Amino acid sequence: MKEPGKTAWGKYFFYPVAETGGWDQRKAVRVNHPVNFPTATKSSVTEEAIPPLRSRVTAVVAVASTYAYFLVFAQFGLLHAMGEVLGAHHDWLRPAMAVMGGAGIVGSVAMGWAYHEQRRRGLMGAGYLVAGFAAVLVMVVRTPGAFLVVAGLTGGATGWVTVGLAAQLLRETGGRQLGLCLGIGTGLAYALCNLPPVFAGDAKTQAMVGLGAAAVGWRAVRAFAQPGEPEGATGFDYSVRGGVLWILLLLALVAFDSAAFYLIQHTPELKAVTWTGGAQLVANAGFHLIAGVLAGFALNLRRVAGVALVAMAGLLGAVVLMGWGLGSPGALLYAAAVSGYSTLLVYYPARSGRVQWAVLVYAVAGWIGSALGIGLAENLRNVPVAMMFALGLLVVGLLGVRRRLMSGPRVQ
Repeated sequence: MKEPGKTAWGKYFFYPVAETGGWDQRKAVRVNHPVNFPTATKSSVTEEAIPPLRSRVTAVVAVASTYAYFLVFAQFGLLHAMGEVLGAHHDWLRPAMAVMGGAGIVGSVAMGWAYHEQRRRGLMGAGYLVAGFAAVLVMVVRTPGAFLVVAGLTGGATGWVTVGLAAQLLRETGGRQLGLCLGIGTGLAYALCNLPPVFAGDAKTQAMVGLGAAAVGWRAVRAFAQPGEPEGATGFDYSVRGGVLWILLLLALVAFDSAAFYLIQHTPELKAVTWTGGAQLVANAGFHLIAGVLAGFALNLRRVAGVALVAMAGLLGAVVLMGWGLGSPGALLYAAAVSGYSTLLVYYPARSGRVQWAVLVYAVAGWIGSALGIGLAENLRNVPVAMMFALGLLVVGLLGVRRRLMSGPRVQ
C-alpha cells in the first residue's frame, strides 16, 4: 500500500500545508473540491441551540418594546386621549374597545395567514409602522369616528406584530434561554409602564412613548439575524388536547387579570393605595421586573405548570389583600403575578416555533380573554368570591388533567 502523498491524488490531501507549494495546494483543493456550505433549513436552528448574545439581547428589546406599546398606548394612551377630547364621561369607550379587540383578532389571524420565513422582517416592519402611525394619529384626531379608526389600527397592528414576533423568538434566543429573555423583556415593559412619568402622564406623553416603542420594535426585528426556521418543542403540550388545556388556562388568567385591573382603576379608593403616588408606582415597577426575571428562570427549567400555579395564587392573594384594606402590598403581589403569567403567555406559543400556535393563543386567550374580563367587570363593584374560586378550581383542574393525560416526551 502506497504511503499518503505518493499517489496522484494523495498530494492534494495529505501534504502538510506548511511545506513549499502549500498555497498552490490549497487553491487546487478549492478548485477541484468546492465547499458546499449548508443552507438554512428547518432543522438548522434547534431548540437546544444557543444563539449569540447580540441576538438574545435584540429579542429582549423586541419583546419589551412590543409589550410597552400595548400596555402604554393601547391600554392607556388611546383611552386617555378619548377622555381628553370627548369628555370624561363619553359613551365611546365600549365601542372603541370592541373595535380594538376585533381588529386584534383579525390582525392575529392575518399574520398567521401571511407569515413566511423569507418575508418575516418586512411583515413585522409593516406592523410596527402601522402601530406608530396610530400613535401619531391619536394626537390630532377630534371625532368619535376617527378615534374608532385609531382603535382599529392599534388593535390590528398589535395583533399582527405579537403573532409574528412569537413565531421568531425561539430562533433568536434558543430554547435554553427563551424563558429568561422573555422574562427580562416582559418585566422591563411592565416596569417602564409603571414609572410615574409614564403611568401618570397625559395622553400626549403616553402616545409619544407608544410611538417610541413602535420605532424601537421596528429596529429590533430588522436586526434579527438567526437563519432558518426553528425546530420547536413537541409533545403533549403542543398536541390538540394539550393546546386546548393551555389556551383555556391562559384565557382564565387573562380574563381574571383584566377584570381585577378594571375594577382597581375604576375604584378611586382602591386606586389611591395601589396605583397612585411615586413611591408606590416605582415599587410596582420593581416587582414587575423582578417577577418577570424569576419567571423566566423557572421557564428555562421547564417549570411551566409551576409558573401558572404561582401566578394564579398571586392574583388571588392580591385580591384578598386588597379586600382586607392592604392595598399597597396587594398591588406588589398583583404586579408580580401579572409579570409571571404574562411571561408564560409569550413563552408557550414562542417555544413551539410555529406561527399557528401564536394565532390561537393571542386571538383566543389574549383578545377574547381580555374582552371577557372587562365585560364581566363592568357590572361589578368588586371581585366576587365565586370568581376567585372558579379561577383557582379551573387552573388547578386543568393542570391536573394535563398531568394525567401527558404522554410521550414530557414537556414541562
